[in-house]
Amino acid sequence: MDGRTLEYFARAYEEHNFAQAAKLIPISPQGLAKAIRSLEKELEAPLFDNSTGAQIPTEYGVRLYRYALEHRQSIRELHADFDTIRRSRSGVIRIGACIGVMGVVPFSVFDDFQAAYPNVRVEREDIPDYLCDERLRDGYYDMAFTLWPYADEFETTELYRDSHFIWMASTDPLAQKDAVAIEDLEGKALHSVGPEYKGHNELQRLLESKGVRLGKSTVSGEMDWLHHMAGTGEGLSLTVRHKAELFGDDRSITARPMPELPWRFGLSYKKGRALSAHERAFASFCIRLMDQGAMPR
Repeated sequence: MDGRTLEYFARAYEEHNFAQAAKLIPISPQGLAKAIRSLEKELEAPLFDNSTGAQIPTEYGVRLYRYALEHRQSIRELHADFDTIRRSRSGVIRIGACIGVMGVVPFSVFDDFQAAYPNVRVEREDIPDYLCDERLRDGYYDMAFTLWPYADEFETTELYRDSHFIWMASTDPLAQKDAVAIEDLEGKALHSVGPEYKGHNELQRLLESKGVRLGKSTVSGEMDWLHHMAGTGEGLSLTVRHKAELFGDDRSITARPMPELPWRFGLSYKKGRALSAHERAFASFCIRLMDQGAMPR
């Protein structure tokens, strides 16, 4: 059973019509029917029930289609691996980064790495948390700085560990506390960056598990706006340490940690994927920075 014939079968299965599937392949309807008959003979099982004039998959056909999907995925992964080998020879590393991570990772990391490895070019893109995971999963990136919770299909070396912070007006009673507990949010408006980011969704799960209900809250991807809302006294805003420090000159607003809601990130790549020599060097470079205290845990 060769890959081409298996793909012919998959197209016929998906279209429920040999003539339409033949147009998409493209091949003549007679040629497609011949390929299917040859496959049925090889497997010694009927793949379609043609007794009513329609191409209805049999139980054998349904099982073979699952195999065909696995084969498609294997071929995609093989092509991605080959692309990785080609890029490693060309000296290009594609890095994804969840938005916010580069506020902690020293900007010099890429320049310093390329100074040490002048034949390597690092291409970086900053995008929202779940999209970063998705693109790493799909092979768009070679490696990525991903946020906790880390996806099970990734190998991740954690580089940084902290908690989220809560912005509030300095006159808010919570400003007298060293830290904010989930229960402190009962009935309060809490503005955050939205469901594209893991912190927002982890907070929602935490609130639900503790039975805590927020007041009227809004979402915005603009950290300046979240900071402003906290200053107006119209609720609290979710942030992270380096953003709180960036806006630290405004004495009308303060920030307190929320230890129950982690903010952690690591360097990830897909499990089972062999890293190139350049990628291993980049990972080691980041870990050395962490050990030297430039990226504290």
